[in-house]
Amino acid sequence: DNVEWIWTKVKAGGHTFIVCCVYLRPNQTGADHGDFLDMFTNCVVQAQLHNPSTIIALGDFNVGNIFLDDTILREPQWTNAF
Repeated sequence: DNVEWIWTKVKAGGHTFIVCCVYLRPNQTGADHGDFLDMFTNCVVQAQLHNPSTIIALGDFNVGNIFLDDTILREPQWTNAF
């Protein structure tokens, strides 16, 4: 499996939080990330059925810049930006 995650519901101070902690393995393809986003969207829809005050997703998504054309980073204004 390309994703590890855990979901939990936390009640504090009259609020209900649903928290998701995610780890995506590195070096996945754009298609893998697309599949993850589909699964994640479905999970968020299911989480909303619990009427939380807030849904929090955090973790290591290992996305990098897979959707960014690296030629953009070769432009002079970005040469020393990182």
